[in-house]
Amino acid sequence: MANDLEGKGQFGVVADLVSGPGRESPTVLKLIFVLRRCAKLGAREFQEYWRVTHAPLVQRHAEALGIRRYVQSHTVLPDANDVLREGRGASPAYDGVAEIWVRDEDLSMQVTAAAQTAAEILLADERRFIDLSASALWWSREIVMINELQEIGT
Repeated sequence: MANDLEGKGQFGVVADLVSGPGRESPTVLKLIFVLRRCAKLGAREFQEYWRVTHAPLVQRHAEALGIRRYVQSHTVLPDANDVLREGRGASPAYDGVAEIWVRDEDLSMQVTAAAQTAAEILLADERRFIDLSASALWWSREIVMINELQEIGT
């Protein structure tokens, strides 16, 4: 399988895996990226760089990558998080979560040179503030079970 996908880049690989004969393809895929900051950065410095520098970079390349929605969730309340974590025996908290929504039909467009260049630019910037080896990411399909926030406009 690796040889069949070679040279397609990360989004081209996803496009091949979610479409094609015999494969059910969701309408929207969401990339979940749980982040840990580089050791050289404090929490505030990390969050500011992510929000002020990296987010505009994602916005600039959103069209080439087929990004329909991008949300950053910044970790807050570290003392409360420690209590939650310790009560469950969980691993240390992440510094944030990035969520990127992409329509599955847009993934086939992401095999273009422009998309590959955009992905390389974003990865190079991520290396400046994210500890990639301590972070995790995966593609998912959102299944909403409760949606009371819609009623209050959130």
